Amino acid sequence: MVRKNEHMFEEMNITSLGLQILTFLARNPNKQLYIREIARNIGKSVGGTHKTLKLLKEMDFVKENKSGKNLYYQINPMNPSIKNFKIFMTINELTPLVNKLKKISEKIILFGSCADGEDTTESDIDLLVLTNEKEKVNKKILNIKFNRKIQAVVVNTSDLIKIKEKDKAFYQEINTGITLWNARNE
Repeated sequence: MVRKNEHMFEEMNITSLGLQILTFLARNPNKQLYIREIARNIGKSVGGTHKTLKLLKEMDFVKENKSGKNLYYQINPMNPSIKNFKIFMTINELTPLVNKLKKISEKIILFGSCADGEDTTESDIDLLVLTNEKEKVNKKILNIKFNRKIQAVVVNTSDLIKIKEKDKAFYQEINTGITLWNARNE
């Protein structure tokens, strides 16, 4: 999940474990979780998770709430960096798929809740893929493993024109999405 781009966070003293915790909490924004739950869900030690949560709290990325003897943690939704972090992590996760689709697509757009940083673990990853090779694209998408479902709208140019004419709201949502790949820019 966290790969080559994690060096960007070193200046902020956010470790790989910190990125895993932030990603998990950001995708479960309405849950308050205690340290053991977080550690178990990300497959890390309780001690390391606790230490990292304290650091993330100091940086205002997470909120801490004490109830009885337990400390509960939750992503801080008031921190404007969180939405951008979620978008960044989604794009980072999609990079291997985008690289596989480049040769057979004209354009790939991330749209919907993932493009807005409003996604949760239950959210689909909404992609529009503009291509003349629909079957190949669908096959590649089906063959890649993701933690979340990818909901791909695979269209050719004439399909996209029909969407523009018949479903203006959907077309607008696509247009406000994030372009992950555009053959014209290569």
